Amino acid sequence: MNDVTCKKLFNTEDGKQKRMVSILKIFRENKNVEEYVKNRYSDSTSIKESVYRILNNIEIRPQCRCGKVLEFDYPLNTFHKYCCSKCQNSDPEKIKKDKKTKLDKYGSENYNNFEKMKETCYERYGTTSFTKTNEFIEKTKKTNFEKYGVDW
Repeated sequence: MNDVTCKKLFNTEDGKQKRMVSILKIFRENKNVEEYVKNRYSDSTSIKESVYRILNNIEIRPQCRCGKVLEFDYPLNTFHKYCCSKCQNSDPEKIKKDKKTKLDKYGSENYNNFEKMKETCYERYGTTSFTKTNEFIEKTKKTNFEKYGVDW
């Protein structure tokens, strides 16, 4: 058993990947294939991940930009692109894409609709900032008194 044989079993005649349900059926019919896939990678967390890695020629588990090993996304049957939101938000490609989208949609790379935010806050609370409302002030005083024994 080898990766080439597995790929032939896991793909349709026209070269498209079979659905995972069909691949699991192959495992039930041929225990040698299942054993090979289970033991193919020592660092795989599931049989789905191993199948994905065989089909995509991935020998070493992918790593994030920061060096951490990426998790396998089971519903999507692929690896995450980032390990955390910090890495995602500091990716130069994502930042560039976000700026392009804002420029295309709003005409500015750094668009934030503060006027709309202030307007909405004024409609809801009668002031341009929620922190200026009596509701916020009273809740803050109550929380501070309960936690620290002082009003403010």
